[in-house]
Amino acid sequence: MFTIIGLFFDFAGVVVIFIWGPPAPEIMPDGSELIWNPPTPEGKRRALRHKVLSRLGLGLIGLGFLFQFIGSIAREVLGDHR
Repeated sequence: MFTIIGLFFDFAGVVVIFIWGPPAPEIMPDGSELIWNPPTPEGKRRALRHKVLSRLGLGLIGLGFLFQFIGSIAREVLGDHR
């Protein structure tokens, strides 16, 4: 059961990263995309949204890995080798 939950989290994380992209330094913390672009309120919102959602995607993938790992270990310890 843990492996199925893990796969669900992995899939959700990959979908989030596919839509929002991985965390990348292209968008500066002040919201500007290039050094010579002045930050705007819209740019700051975009940067924050990108930062949060891309980290959420990575977190979901990590959580999925953890669940799959626990499921594999539990199967070995409990002797359920189906």
